[in-house]
Amino acid sequence: MMRQVIEAVLLISGVLLLGSWLWVIGWSIQRARAFNRMEKFDWRRRLEQLRTDFGPDHP
Repeated sequence: MMRQVIEAVLLISGVLLLGSWLWVIGWSIQRARAFNRMEKFDWRRRLEQLRTDFGPDHP
């Protein structure tokens, strides 16, 4: 009886661990794709705009 409980707990924890790893991998792939789409975004122009918005004379 006790062995069946231990096996069930190990099986459930293994499935949860595998599922969480798959979720993390899927999330990171999604973030990487979104970042690649944003690569067309002009970071230098955005930084220049931030400098003018929050420059030395920013209150």
